[in-house]
This record gives sequence, C-alpha cells and structure tokens, in this order.
Amino acid sequence: MNGYRIANFVMQAVCVLLHLLFIIGFLRRRQSTPIWRWFVVVTAGLFMLISGRFFESVAYLFLPFNAFYTFAVYWQFVGTTYATFSYLFWNLHLAGLERAAESKALRIGLFSVSTALCLVICTNHYSGLFYKKLVMGESVVHGPVHTPWIVWVYGMLFVGYVISVVNIIRKGKEKIKRIAVFSMFPLFPAIAALIRSVTGVDELDYTPLVVAISVFCMYLIVFRRNYVNLIPQSMESALEQTESALVVYEPGSGEVTYKNRAAEAYAEYLPQILRDAGEPGDVREKKFGPATLRIRVSEFGDGASRLVTVTDVTSLTEQRSRLEEEIVQRDEAVRELEDRRRNIDAYLEALYQIPDLKEKQALFDATKEEAVQAFADMKDNMDRAADDIAECGPLLHENIEKSETTLASVRKAVARMKEGSV
Repeated sequence: MNGYRIANFVMQAVCVLLHLLFIIGFLRRRQSTPIWRWFVVVTAGLFMLISGRFFESVAYLFLPFNAFYTFAVYWQFVGTTYATFSYLFWNLHLAGLERAAESKALRIGLFSVSTALCLVICTNHYSGLFYKKLVMGESVVHGPVHTPWIVWVYGMLFVGYVISVVNIIRKGKEKIKRIAVFSMFPLFPAIAALIRSVTGVDELDYTPLVVAISVFCMYLIVFRRNYVNLIPQSMESALEQTESALVVYEPGSGEVTYKNRAAEAYAEYLPQILRDAGEPGDVREKKFGPATLRIRVSEFGDGASRLVTVTDVTSLTEQRSRLEEEIVQRDEAVRELEDRRRNIDAYLEALYQIPDLKEKQALFDATKEEAVQAFADMKDNMDRAADDIAECGPLLHENIEKSETTLASVRKAVARMKEGSV
C-alpha cells in the first residue's frame, strides 16, 4: 500500500506544480472577456481538486491526523463544486447564450445551492449529513446529502457539456474532432471521480493526470485551436454591422477561423492580405485593386492566432493627396511672396541709401503743398477777375507773382532732389 501512496504522492506533486504554473502563465495573458474569467475559475476549482488529493497523500505518508485528512477531503469537494458551477457558465458564454450567462437570477440560484452544499460539506464533522463516517484509512459511510451533491454537480457538468456539444454541431467544421477533444474535459474527470466514489478503489490515484489532460484539451480547443466560437451572439451581431473587415487566422497554417460580413468584400484579396499582414502591432496601407486598405494586426487569444482589421481608406487617401497638392501650391505661393518681399526690401534699401532722403521728402511735400495752394489762389483770382473786368489788373498781377514764386520753388526742389543721384 505504501508503494501506491508514494507513487500517488509523486504524481500528484508534479501535477499540482504544473497546474499551478499553468494558472500563473495563463493569468499573465490577461483578457477582459467572460470566457477568460470563467476559465480561470474552472481551473482554480480543478486545482483545489488535485491539491486535495495531494493533501490526502501527505496525510497518509507524513501527517497521519484525521483532521488534516478530512480537511483534504472537504477541500477537493468544494473545488469540484465550484469548478462545475463555473464550467456551466463558461459553456453558456462559449455557445453565445449571453442572456442566460448574464442572468442574475440564474447565477444567484445556482451559486446559492452550490454554496449551501459546500457549507454542508465543510460542517460535516458537526452534522454528518455528507459523510456519516469519514475516518482516515477506513471505509467511508455516505450521508443523505452525498447523493444530492452528486446529482447537482454532475447535473451542472452534463448541462454545460450538452450546451457546448450542441453549439459545436450547429456551427463550424470538423465537428467530430471538436466534439471528441471537447469531451475529454467533462467525461474523464467525471468518470474517474464516479468510479472512485462508487467502488471506493483508491490505491492508485489517476485523477490529477486525468484532470491535467482534460484542462489541456479544454485550453487547446478554445484558446489555441479556436474550435468554438469565442464571440458572443450579442457582440457578433454588432461586429457583422461594422464597416471594417475582421479576420481571425492562424499564421502557421493560414487557416481563417473567423471573419465578419465586411470581410466578404475582400474575399478576392484576403489570401494576399493575410500573407502581407505582418506581425502584431504592425499597421500598413496598401493598394488592392481600386481600393487602398489599412491593415492592422493584433494578437488574438493566447497569441497563437492573429486578428486582422481591414479598413477601406480610399477616400481618406484621396483627400490626403488633395491636401498635399494644396500644401504644395500654398508653399509655392509663400515662396513667391517671399521673393516679392525680398524685392521690396531691396527697393527700400536702395531708397535708404539716397542722401538726405527724409529732408528731400519733406521738401517735396512742402513744394507740392505750395504749388497746390498757389493754383487754388490763382483760380480764385481768375474767378474774381472775370466778375470785374475793369478792376482785374491787380488780381492778374498777383497771379503772375504767385506763378513766378511757385515756379522758383519747384525749380529749387528739383535741383535739391537731383543732388546725389546718378
């Protein structure tokens, strides 16, 4: 018997460590999706199951205390209860049944019953409702709640399993392969636990190994191979209405696992688009036929798949081209204005080099004002002389003097302006 205990201890220790490392590694790839969150809860519940089996082996080999042994038994039953509870809601999300998966009444009801059964299990040493007799190394005697617990837990497991199988049958390809791989999770641990519960055979504990295989199959089918639809129906209907094409594919095989309705418009160019998509984080624009497409690549799931977003930016490209042409034209206009400004600056510089420019400008303005005033006065005298021809002599004489004076001022100004000019 000790040989079996040692073999169980070694196998369970390895499985517990690998399971824990798997959970830690999976948590590092955090995703804000209900499928991801429920999967974490499922694997945590299964970790409680196999760690409980490990605690049993520790009790038999190193800590032969019945209290520690009963704790190990209760621990694994609680983990199994919440693992199957989470498994049911996980499958509801996988099948796209968002209304049922998000129903508060359904969650509260199933959680309340599961928690009540867990409370009965954890207080069994007071009530004896789950086990009438639970003594280390002796045959167990089941209580009245044990059978209802089995019906409840396996009922949730069966319902969740049926929901996923029906969803696989209704959608996608490779149905037989997908169903076979998906069935490994609920059937293997369930059959193993059922055999152990009914027969009481406990020499070689193969439950941790079965759970490890089952969890890996569950991870493989959902997060690596995308054998089920990860997009809920409520989101899928919204994605179908988007103008951007969304494509999920595997870089290794080039297999497309999902594409929305908008992607059908690019079916002719889709293989080339995926070949030229690049690595996660890449964004590029390329012309396919008459359209210019912007292609963005992101990681999908655990990183084994790629999400490619294709957006038609033809109109934006044309607008950008027109804008660039307009910028070129405005740059040319600016350069022309700069040339004119430089010519004006050169002209002003030449003017500033004329000697006594300010004095000459003032003389020119004064001479101009004198000439305008002289002409106004002479016109006034002529008008007065026309009204009185007999007395016009003095007025005409005054005009002659004004014209001679003004003419002298103009000649003087012209002579002054010519000084220093070439």
